[in-house]
Amino acid sequence: MAFELQPTLAEIVAEVLSAIGEGGTGVATPATVTQCQTMARRAQKRLYHTAAWTINRTRFSQVLAGSSTIVGTQSIDWPDQILPGHIVRIDATKVADPRQEWTLEAGITPDDRSTWNFGGFSTNTFTPYKWDTHDGLIELGPVNKADVNIIIEGDSAPSALRVENDRPGCDGEAVIRLTEILLRNSLGGDYRAGLPALQSEFLAYLEDIKPKQGSGKPIVVGAEWAIDDPARPSNWTTTRQRHWMWRSRRP
Repeated sequence: MAFELQPTLAEIVAEVLSAIGEGGTGVATPATVTQCQTMARRAQKRLYHTAAWTINRTRFSQVLAGSSTIVGTQSIDWPDQILPGHIVRIDATKVADPRQEWTLEAGITPDDRSTWNFGGFSTNTFTPYKWDTHDGLIELGPVNKADVNIIIEGDSAPSALRVENDRPGCDGEAVIRLTEILLRNSLGGDYRAGLPALQSEFLAYLEDIKPKQGSGKPIVVGAEWAIDDPARPSNWTTTRQRHWMWRSRRP
């Protein structure tokens, strides 16, 4: 089965307006609806960076042509579908034989470039094996002699949440709860009366779902280690879990 779809922007707005007593056709003013949409976008931007949301994990590839004349490094454009800081790993496979797969190491030094340019470095197999980023590009080195597939894995950029059918790139229920908090605070007056309770419920909900997010490594999605570990501090990275031997000990 596929992941359950997150609510659309229209559904988020309807839920929030109903929660503040402005639901129903013709009840909320156009200005309030627009304000609610703005708060939903703000909520998504804040929540997107709080966890490695499982629904955002993506993996795609592009062919990097080999060259027997160019030395040093090559560059490819930064992928549009991944924000800076959200590339998890870069792998490569031989086009001629995809069974040969290896992981590229992050970081290219001046010594690396010198070695690749002047050191007579062999680039016959398993190259490139390093990557770095600058000027909106991904630098790969050393230049490969054979065609390779560059496989980029990371977190998809969130939706713009501009049209009614857009869906958030994080937990929809969390977006609804935070949107209500932001909207009530913005409207002011009596709308702020329930904010302390709403904030407490929102934080409790967020802390419950965050440990369940991530990829297959190092956390098993839905695993109980991260949740039940009494020695796991609340400020630990949510995609990290501890071996059963150390669950009863402080880090």
